[in-house]
Amino acid sequence: GGKRIGIILVLSLWKTFLLMKMMNRILEKKIKQEILVSEEESNFAVKNPPEDTRAYFRGKCLEKWPENIVSANWDSLVFDSGEENLQRVPMLEPSRGTREQTENLLNSSNSVSDLLERLEDNKRDD
Repeated sequence: GGKRIGIILVLSLWKTFLLMKMMNRILEKKIKQEILVSEEESNFAVKNPPEDTRAYFRGKCLEKWPENIVSANWDSLVFDSGEENLQRVPMLEPSRGTREQTENLLNSSNSVSDLLERLEDNKRDD
């Protein structure tokens, strides 16, 4: 009766599980992983952000002041300069923050406070 149906159901489920497991193994062997970039290219990219977008500014700030960056997003950085409030630097335009635009600023800033002050001065000049 009911016990026999239960056993048949369990065996059926077990058979289905084994078939699915076998199919997964077959598919895993057939699917090839495609490597898009080499390990060397990946390591280079980690240390060398693109120079023609805001990624340059973001990457160089992370490299120079990692302990002072609270958050790094696509369109902003949040700095902790030791002041009472955190300072958010918006980076809404992908084409602003390039190496050409920010290299001198970054190199001449000795601290996060110095950078933020210079950015504020530049904003007033715009």
